[in-house]
Amino acid sequence: MQPEETPPAAGEGESTPPDGVELATGAAPGGDAAPPDGFQPPEGFAPPEGFQPMTQTSPYGRLVGPVFEKTTPDGKVFGFRVSEKHVNLGGVTHGGMLATFADIVLGQFEARDFDKVIVTVRMVADFLAPARRGDWVEGTANLTRQTRSFFFVDGVITCRTRNLLNVSAIFKVVNRRRG
Repeated sequence: MQPEETPPAAGEGESTPPDGVELATGAAPGGDAAPPDGFQPPEGFAPPEGFQPMTQTSPYGRLVGPVFEKTTPDGKVFGFRVSEKHVNLGGVTHGGMLATFADIVLGQFEARDFDKVIVTVRMVADFLAPARRGDWVEGTANLTRQTRSFFFVDGVITCRTRNLLNVSAIFKVVNRRRG
């Protein structure tokens, strides 16, 4: 009988992605650089036309994504394709993923200065309907009020013609620069 191997400590050994996550390296087809998180959508999971990988993403956003964005005459629209890693035991999108996506969407409000750090201090979400594996989920945000230190943002998360979440959040500017 062989002794069991001890898994490497954090930071040691090779890093492998979690089950169901595929990381791509190098250039995407056509010579373009791969998206910032290295994700290449599997066949049938590509975003609708006009959507590109988000340019302002956090490590956590890359982990749960990819999240895509598109600029329209009415402002930015964000989206993600529900994959296996996003569903709960009931086979629908986990409420935590929808709330995370809503936080990402609302945090991209129009007046956002990405040189400043902002944090979510309050978010309220009304869960109205589920999304299923393979669905394309979209979100939009609307800045409703701004003070020197706070931003008040409303949004809606949809799938096709269904509202999945109505959401509102308050963001606070933290007095420090990124870096």
